Amino acid sequence: MSKTIGLYPDIILGTDTRRLCLSKLGSNLHHVINITQEQYIIEGNTITFFPGEEPDHDVISTLVERGFAYRLLEKPSSFSDNGLHMIQRDDSVENELYQYFTITFILDRISALPAFHFPHIRGTEHKFSDGDLDIGHVRKRLSEIKYFRKVRLISNNILRHTDILLMEELKDKEIEVFVGQDYYLRHIKELNTFSRQLHIIVYIDDIRKFNECGDIPHTNNVSVSYFCQIGSDEDLDLFLESNIKAIPFPSPDASETVLHSLLDYSEEDILQIPMTKRDQFLKKAINKLFYGNTIIDNNGNINSYPFCNYEANSEESFGTVVKKLADNIFWRLRRSDYFEKCKECAFVDLCPPISNYEINAKQTFCTD
Repeated sequence: MSKTIGLYPDIILGTDTRRLCLSKLGSNLHHVINITQEQYIIEGNTITFFPGEEPDHDVISTLVERGFAYRLLEKPSSFSDNGLHMIQRDDSVENELYQYFTITFILDRISALPAFHFPHIRGTEHKFSDGDLDIGHVRKRLSEIKYFRKVRLISNNILRHTDILLMEELKDKEIEVFVGQDYYLRHIKELNTFSRQLHIIVYIDDIRKFNECGDIPHTNNVSVSYFCQIGSDEDLDLFLESNIKAIPFPSPDASETVLHSLLDYSEEDILQIPMTKRDQFLKKAINKLFYGNTIIDNNGNINSYPFCNYEANSEESFGTVVKKLADNIFWRLRRSDYFEKCKECAFVDLCPPISNYEINAKQTFCTD
């Protein structure tokens, strides 16, 4: 029998010097063969194993049984080089990238942006003024924006801006507001019973007071998420002991132990990730952690985030500025652009987008 197997059209291949990874689109089904690139050749819709180099019979049987491949009696005489088993460009998805724009309004003086939702990257810092962004300026910018996914509002006293929260222009938009734990506890009833659809994001800085956050029931309009910044091993131990329902994340200056405890992932973790054509194309086209993240600061200036091509002219139209902001190098930064290790890895199409932690630490958190 031929040492060649045929691949079904929905199979995507990943290769490196020691592995061949087969992934089935629309599922989290993956199969890894530990084999070097000198032991096989991929041609068109087939994989041919060189004499004496083929994997065990059970490996081929498993590929057939799981719907990755089919047996061939003989090797085809010609092949169609159509790139079928690689992620192809998808113009329909490219045209929908505007949906990933998120507009953030800084309404007044803040000391810093929330660290999880606005990831810190060294060298991209920006100082905010003491000014207030009035409702007229917010309305003007919203009138210029044709497409955006959601609106985020950041203030040191968000309830002082109920006129903006209740704007007619935001009626059908998804709104997120960010508050600190102390502010939330002081205004928990007002926030949890707000009269319009609202997603409140609370940053926890004292885990011991967390239970107080859940004492007041939410209305149908309001949802709440909790995020807990971890800076030290002690913070992490306290978080794990408390068993609170919050998302932990490392602070920008977290210890290396904390970074690895929270962020490391193994080959087994990678092989649980679903492989969809849309997600894989997006991963090649943009970095979803950064793309479309646009900030209008409290001076009215429009910024891409991470702060890269800062536009100081607040009189320019939103559309004009966004064309410049789209040149932000982080918006389309892929891990294979940054790490040689990733470029040559069979799992590069499965791994999550490169994060600010990896950029700052100059290392990946893959334990493979």
